[in-house]
Amino acid sequence: MVASSTTLFSLLEAILAPQELTEERRRIFVGGQDLPVGGGAFTSVALLLHELAKYGAVSTPDGRLDVTVGVQDEDVLIRWIERGGPRLDTMPEREGFGTALEQASLRGTGGTIDREWKDAGLTIEIRFARSRLVA
Repeated sequence: MVASSTTLFSLLEAILAPQELTEERRRIFVGGQDLPVGGGAFTSVALLLHELAKYGAVSTPDGRLDVTVGVQDEDVLIRWIERGGPRLDTMPEREGFGTALEQASLRGTGGTIDREWKDAGLTIEIRFARSRLVA
């Protein structure tokens, strides 16, 4: 059964809740503009965000994740900024089931994804066509 609708913040909260490992300090912050996610985009967006949440900074006890949602022109922009994740000497290979799942999710929402690897961590920008996100 596909959800009829939700919001990005509700979806992020549900997906990221298992990664918030401690009550003593928060490691995950979500802010910006909460937007509706319609039933047609729900599964694609949920799968993409779940795939991102499985690895990286939130997979380590000291990792931190800041997610900001906003609107730019006709697009929804999600900035996913990780700090304190596993140290990587080189950019990882992006081939495999996760990559195929990511690409299918993006096709389903008219989305794109860009990654920027820095010493401090990973910054990901995800864009969805707003009209396809709420449909």
